[in-house]
Amino acid sequence: MSGEAFYVWDLAGEQVAPKYEDLLPAFRRALAREDVPPMDKMLVLARLLPQVVRDNPDIDTDVADFFGRVESWALSNYYGALRLELPADPFWIAKRILVKVASEVGVVLFDDLQGVFFLPDGRILPEAQGKKWQGAIHYLEGQHDFPTTVPQFKKLAFPLLEAILIRRGYVVDEVLQRENGGYNFSRQVECGVQMVGFKFERSYQGFTIPLSIQMSVDVVNDILSKFSFSNYDYLYIFELYDSFKEKLGDALYVSDVESLNELLSAIESYVLSIHESTKNIMGLNDLVEGRLGETLSRRILGVWTAPKALITLRLAGNKDFDRFAIEIPSNVRVWGRIGKAQGLAEWPKLVEYLKTHFDDDGKPIEQSGT
Repeated sequence: MSGEAFYVWDLAGEQVAPKYEDLLPAFRRALAREDVPPMDKMLVLARLLPQVVRDNPDIDTDVADFFGRVESWALSNYYGALRLELPADPFWIAKRILVKVASEVGVVLFDDLQGVFFLPDGRILPEAQGKKWQGAIHYLEGQHDFPTTVPQFKKLAFPLLEAILIRRGYVVDEVLQRENGGYNFSRQVECGVQMVGFKFERSYQGFTIPLSIQMSVDVVNDILSKFSFSNYDYLYIFELYDSFKEKLGDALYVSDVESLNELLSAIESYVLSIHESTKNIMGLNDLVEGRLGETLSRRILGVWTAPKALITLRLAGNKDFDRFAIEIPSNVRVWGRIGKAQGLAEWPKLVEYLKTHFDDDGKPIEQSGT
């Protein structure tokens, strides 16, 4: 499931103005009730959704299965609102259908993660957020020609990508936005900070979303600061149109709604999944060893991030640490701001430090005199 919950809510009988500041407390009161028998409009909605699937046989099977279960959930729901967690992929297809059918039935939808109300009359509140969502939905429903300029493409694609990131716990990183330009999101995880940066461009092959994922780990940075290696913040940086080009191919270029959905799905399935798998030191160990992809491992071990990779292996208690310590230096092509000779001279010092300060399980060794 996507992690983004939608609540179906019947406003009938509620004496509340259709304003955001009034709707939110009224919705919370409705959700707190536990003695409400299944509501007629919710059941109508639940029975119409499978009909939409029958009328559109090309709808994804995950969406069809999801809509097929809504009626049983509605019949067993005794709260004042019905909670639905949409399937993660294809999330936007399910959302588009749900919004349309809810409007036809006359019920309110509330997007819990985004804090957005979809009203039966077509309005979306709050208006500032609603304009972005409404524009995206209209494009996805084919109510407008596909964008022909980068600003038009950005207006369409940004809220879709933003929703994916927010669903996964990322927030806008204003510091990175000032430093790097473009759009930057980040999130805290167990062993550090994960970052996503992107912008919108156009090439002769179509619209593109140059996107990178990065991760910074304080304990790794602190250890490396004791040496003269290049110590940029990031343990890894993977560029969408570089690191994933071989895997994704033509899916990287957008010319219509279908190819946009394909690219967003690829970003979520292949790119952001790297972040999901590297939230802790053991996950980073898997990345360095190549379990998350040989290409990604080679990129980390072949440039200035190699010393950070070695630190990661030691902290993870990697049993092949000695082998990696011997093999890695000969494969480093770019040492960053230091030259190859200095990098090779500094490498044994790092190896010795790691072996004298961390045991074979990655636990700190108490130093004499400390």
